[in-house]
Amino acid sequence: MPPRYAPLAALLVLAASLTAAAQETGSLEDAELTRVRFLDPDRGWAIGDRGAIWHTSDGGARWSLQRTSTTARLEALSVLDERHLWAAGGDIRPFTHRSQGVLLRSHDGGLHWNSATETPNGDSTGEQPLPWIRELRMFDDRNGLAAGDPSRLLGGGLYATSDGGRTWKPQPGVPARRWAAAEFINPFVGLLTEPNGPPLLWRQRTVEAGRMPREERRIRRIIVAGASGGWAIGERGLVLHTEDAGRSWNAPAALLPGVASEHDFRAIAAHGDSVWIAGSPGGLVFHSPDAGRSWQVQLTENALPLNDLHFLDANRGWAVGALGTILATRDGGATWRKQRGAAPRAAVLLLATDPEHLDFELAARLTGDDRALVAAAVLFDAHTASSAEESDVRDRARRAASVAGVSSMETSHRFPVPRAELMLPEQAITSAWGNSPEAGADSLRAHLVRQLRTWRPDVVIVSGPAAESQERALTHRLLAEAVGIGAEVGLPATCVAGLH
Repeated sequence: MPPRYAPLAALLVLAASLTAAAQETGSLEDAELTRVRFLDPDRGWAIGDRGAIWHTSDGGARWSLQRTSTTARLEALSVLDERHLWAAGGDIRPFTHRSQGVLLRSHDGGLHWNSATETPNGDSTGEQPLPWIRELRMFDDRNGLAAGDPSRLLGGGLYATSDGGRTWKPQPGVPARRWAAAEFINPFVGLLTEPNGPPLLWRQRTVEAGRMPREERRIRRIIVAGASGGWAIGERGLVLHTEDAGRSWNAPAALLPGVASEHDFRAIAAHGDSVWIAGSPGGLVFHSPDAGRSWQVQLTENALPLNDLHFLDANRGWAVGALGTILATRDGGATWRKQRGAAPRAAVLLLATDPEHLDFELAARLTGDDRALVAAAVLFDAHTASSAEESDVRDRARRAASVAGVSSMETSHRFPVPRAELMLPEQAITSAWGNSPEAGADSLRAHLVRQLRTWRPDVVIVSGPAAESQERALTHRLLAEAVGIGAEVGLPATCVAGLH
């Protein structure tokens, strides 16, 4: 492992000691939620970090935890009927620091969750473990598809099961890539997308790249809507629409309001012609009642990032996100009501110039001794050899942050920086973020203001490679200005500190 990732490796060793016995309710109250699904107006499930699974049987009036045997991050949820459910995600193996998939299955409505790759007596099936799973859909009790990371032994990145999830086989003809998002129409047709690539139409043994405008923003989620429609969303207000089953992608008929460009979209739902989109920050939901021909802005009164949206019909919907937040609407999103969440804001915001310099030890002390709610944000997109390496670093950093008790961690790709050893001046760095160095600095300052408005922390702490580094000096200067801007609108941030 390169020396630059040693801090992540050291902390990830702690993950080996985490067991189900350590899953006290208090440690899951603020766990970030990633997916929500409802079977009917009453029965629903929400999953997320630290193996959290929440369940309601009364439409969300009350949510209760369902115990699991994992502390991994769960990112995919498939609800087949009132008894059969699957939840999937991934974890980082101690010492090897490679990702591994986690797949849970319940046959009693979530009262008991067990590893799908174990026999009834608890023994392993002996099959090669799955890698990290990003998307999962079960079509019946035995047949399903999963998409995520490629496996060194299995290959692929798209896998099929015919025995309820006990064994999985890679799909032929699918390149061995890391699929960041996927949606499956049936067992033989679906949409796949890489972190830095266009959506691909998958048809059993072939994949076809969709045509789309040149785009540098990253796709975060993709869904199918109707017989041949679909939507893809992503960073900096990215919204793409297809009307030919994914063969071509374009901007919707009407552009979203200008404020959408300040959002990193990661949640989308569709019902009929209605479409809802949300992300970070989570104060606004963008709604189209006519398949993208017009857009409305809906207020949630929740600044925390939203990771998923789910609508049963044109009126009843739910949203989940940071700090265990669950929101609900009964009028198509015109009004949103909070059903649960640990808190409306974080006490401490940790800012880091890159994942390796996020102060995990400090985070562990704050969340352990002081029981503070801590959020973390990585500001700069450091140079990496490939998108796969970048994703590995992001996953390791997020897992390390979770082990340290951090409630939520975000990584921005808005601000690429060159290799630190080049020691470029500030203007050379900020010129890549806008039409001029000044515009680039303004963009970072605005991003910092959004972070403060999103998390509303009492304390902000900055960490970086060295006090004299340009990135860290730039962050300190612009953060001080951002705190001043935040104070003008009543934000509570009161302290900015630098750490080596």
